[in-house]
Amino acid sequence: MLLSFDLFSSSLSNSFHSGEHDYTAHAAAFVTARFPLRSALTIGPSNATLKTFADLQGGRGRCDIVVADGGHSTADARSDIVDLRALAKMDGTTPRHTLIVDNLEMPTVRVAWDEAIRDGVILPMEVVEYEYLDPTENGGRGVEIIGFARYAATVESRSTYVLNTY
Repeated sequence: MLLSFDLFSSSLSNSFHSGEHDYTAHAAAFVTARFPLRSALTIGPSNATLKTFADLQGGRGRCDIVVADGGHSTADARSDIVDLRALAKMDGTTPRHTLIVDNLEMPTVRVAWDEAIRDGVILPMEVVEYEYLDPTENGGRGVEIIGFARYAATVESRSTYVLNTY
């Protein structure tokens, strides 16, 4: 992500984080120092903060890249996928964005991904699986699965989403 800031001097980042981890403040301070006036961090549960941010944008999705790498429960992942849609750039009915969903190797996140496809919320483009070295996992190797998609221009929901509130 930092590389994209270096390549595109006009890029901006809006991040949403629960703030429950110690690294959040350090990571935010690093990004802010490295890219002043080009990043914003909103602390709080994303199922509330994303909706508020989207409402403040007046329904104008402006994001070229939307990344869902948040809560790992099915409900949290589904909420993030659905709520981030309001921030994705569309040109009429033509998607002008890419949605990236991390942690599809987790069954709970994969269920949210599959349900979003089933319900017509997202149009999958590709799923990428890769192995990485990690001495703390499975004999020194870990697996990461990332999905790439676009949001559908219209959503014909075939199920009811229940969004978490804290």
